Amino acid sequence: MSNSKGSALIFTLMVILILTVLGVSILELSLTEFKISASYGNDVLSRYAAEAGLDILKSEFNTNLLTALKNNAQRIIDNNYDMEKGTYKVSMDQLYSLIFNDTKNYLYSYVFNKYLNEGNVALGNTGQIYNISNITFTQDEGMQYIIHIETVGIYRNIKSYGHADLILNLQATGNPITISNWTIDNIPPSN
Repeated sequence: MSNSKGSALIFTLMVILILTVLGVSILELSLTEFKISASYGNDVLSRYAAEAGLDILKSEFNTNLLTALKNNAQRIIDNNYDMEKGTYKVSMDQLYSLIFNDTKNYLYSYVFNKYLNEGNVALGNTGQIYNISNITFTQDEGMQYIIHIETVGIYRNIKSYGHADLILNLQATGNPITISNWTIDNIPPSN
């Protein structure tokens, strides 16, 4: 009987050791889940920031801007039309080129440059930041143009990238702006 007196202590210590290891494992698992959840939340907030940059630039294409662009195009058409002969003074390709250059200059002067030069912009006091990093303006056909926008959304140390292609059709009846591509991802644009 004297040999079994210490066995209860050893058994108790083994149970305490097993419970301690189990508790540490559960704590580590909980911390890992917390880190994954926080990382996912940061990723979502950076995506929202990138999308905010796209939305903000898209919102510039309001009725006033679209009316100004259409009026400028009509002015160029009128200035290059010979009323007496009933024909254009330049070829249609040249006319489209004149309208494209005027529209491009107008957009870069009054819209795009203010976003391209502003750098990182905070979204309130949330810690989210967006940056409109690149805007290209190309002619598709006739008086239809493609506006490619690239943004970066940042929250803490996570970056997300927004890419959008807006189609501006100055000959369209109704809304001249359509979206052909709108993507938010964690892959930087290839240059």
